[in-house]
Amino acid sequence: MWRDLAYWSLWRFPTLPTISFRRQYEMQRWNPDPNQRLLRAWQQGKTGYPLVDAAMRQLWVVGWMPNYMRHVVASFLVEYLNLSWVHGEKWFDKTLVDSDVAINAYMWQNGGHSGMDQWNFVMHPVNASKTCDPEGAYVRQWVPELRNLSNSFVHCPWEATTGVLAAHRIMFDATYPSRIVVNLEQARRRSHEAVMEVRRSKEGQECIAKSGHEIIRLPPRRSGGGGGGGGEGRTAVLITRVDFREGKISTRQTPDERLDGRQRAPNEGQLFAGIMKSEVEQYNRTMLLKSQTSY
Repeated sequence: MWRDLAYWSLWRFPTLPTISFRRQYEMQRWNPDPNQRLLRAWQQGKTGYPLVDAAMRQLWVVGWMPNYMRHVVASFLVEYLNLSWVHGEKWFDKTLVDSDVAINAYMWQNGGHSGMDQWNFVMHPVNASKTCDPEGAYVRQWVPELRNLSNSFVHCPWEATTGVLAAHRIMFDATYPSRIVVNLEQARRRSHEAVMEVRRSKEGQECIAKSGHEIIRLPPRRSGGGGGGGGEGRTAVLITRVDFREGKISTRQTPDERLDGRQRAPNEGQLFAGIMKSEVEQYNRTMLLKSQTSY
């Protein structure tokens, strides 16, 4: 159903991969990122956040990552690095073996504030790591520099003591990158304010309904056939994140949540943890098969 909607959207709005569906967001203020330092760190899996780095490295090596990870890395690019969704759309289009121009553009627009359906959540990179990968198997698979850290630190190595880091030969900016953004809360507030600036602008105000949701003005119906013409002034309501409707950040996750024993092996009842474990095991089986096969 999502793909059908994306195909229709691209057919009806062919500029979806390049221009904001909510046109007022073309004026959004993004991080200038001189020399694309932040963008390259994100692309190369060198952000200093283990789950983000694991997903982006997997993308580069095999051309794929789980859907949950796509949400995590998109949230990190847009909400914490405050870089335009266009960069993410282009990188996914280049690297994903299952890249589909319609669904890729549709979802990146949604994650980048400008789509038909704004995501009503923001994935915190540490919170998400503890939730979907409580044993750290996925992180250790793709970020081997951290594989010997305990579960307490593999999701947030900067919290480990100097002695622990030294014991495992981890040196920031030498064996593993330092975090490219340290104060995530502050970064989130800057991103939120950039959206609020759009909403407070003259063009933005014209696109806000009484409910706080945003609207798009539809073109007139085409004349001909039995339906007749007209239809000027029609609008469609677009789902808008509660953070922007209320003018304050409500969809907040924090890194302070500790590992929940109920999420951990051998009683893995959590959906995300099970999916991630299965994906890692499947990858290991594939690699073993390749190593035993001569071409």
